[in-house]
Amino acid sequence: MNHVAKIRKQLNMSQDLLSKKAKVSRPYLSNIENLKVQPSVGAAIRIAKVLNKRVEDLF
Repeated sequence: MNHVAKIRKQLNMSQDLLSKKAKVSRPYLSNIENLKVQPSVGAAIRIAKVLNKRVEDLF
C-alpha cells in the first residue's frame, strides 16, 4: 500500500469514488495503489488534487 491508498482510507474515500473524481479507471487506481504501475503525470496530478495533496507527497 502506498501513500495514495493510505490517504484515501484516512479520508474514508472508496477507490470507486476517487477514481471517478480523478477521472481514472478503478482498476488503474488499484494498480497504482498496489505499486504495479506508475501513474501518468496527468493522473498523478488529478489524484493529488482530489486528495488535496501535492504530487510529491503521494508518489
